[in-house]
Amino acid sequence: DDSCDSDLSIQYTSETLQYSTPTSTNPPLEIKVKLAASTRGRNIISNNEDNTGIFIWPASHLMCYYLNSLGKKSCLGKVCELGCGVGLVGITAVLSGSVSECLCTDGDANTLHLAQTNIDQNVHLHRVHHIRTELMLFGAALPEVHQHAFDTVLGADIIYPSMSDEVLMLLFQSVDALLKKDDDARFVLSFVSRDGHITPQRLIQAASDAAFSIDFLADEGTLFGEASSFSPDRPPMMGAKVFALRRNGNAAKLNDDLGGLTCKSFPGLKQKILRASEESSEEEWEAPFSCTSSSDEE
Repeated sequence: DDSCDSDLSIQYTSETLQYSTPTSTNPPLEIKVKLAASTRGRNIISNNEDNTGIFIWPASHLMCYYLNSLGKKSCLGKVCELGCGVGLVGITAVLSGSVSECLCTDGDANTLHLAQTNIDQNVHLHRVHHIRTELMLFGAALPEVHQHAFDTVLGADIIYPSMSDEVLMLLFQSVDALLKKDDDARFVLSFVSRDGHITPQRLIQAASDAAFSIDFLADEGTLFGEASSFSPDRPPMMGAKVFALRRNGNAAKLNDDLGGLTCKSFPGLKQKILRASEESSEEEWEAPFSCTSSSDEE
């Protein structure tokens, strides 16, 4: 069906997605979702409106595979998802049994309505009730019931090149305000680099500024075996990775060590930054003008 959000026209479709990994003790997980198939009109990011959540993005698929690989242990505890989009990750989290309860949040009311539609459809099929939605903007003041109330904050493909440094800072403010004040509290982030070294470098800096260290959890290779890091039977994940970010007084120092050639989180990042810096210097360099002496001119 079609709907019109101001001057943005959205054509929707429905898909049944399946998530399973070789090491998971869970059976394959099937989720039915309504999502945007295409849009016409204005850009999906326009002025103060961000409608990116009406689509499913590559890192969300990796997060779903990762969550289902954890098995029915409720090991992530009480969870808040930021930027939930169509609700796919939150639904996967509760149906996989990897969380005890999940609050799915998004900053766009229309996107959140779509998430609620998908949640209603899936929890009805599976008789799961410990999941709900709520409107939440990055950096906004939290009701007291949410302040330092969650064991885990989830975020899937919520950091991308067009995100400003200010919004990135507000994201970490929300993460810090939501997470419980204990050593086990973590921000589980599924991330895709779309612009070489630039956004990974910004992510590391923002995490360091907020005193969160970054640790590697999973990628397609670790979940399916290094020999099967890509398969036409799985949705494209664009080299996405899942990280665990935790409060750490030494976060800046620890994060500064990221980016070496053998680093699992950001392999070769330091080399890419250095190369970009050298290329920038070469572009700025100008050959001196050839000069002739006055005696030559005479």
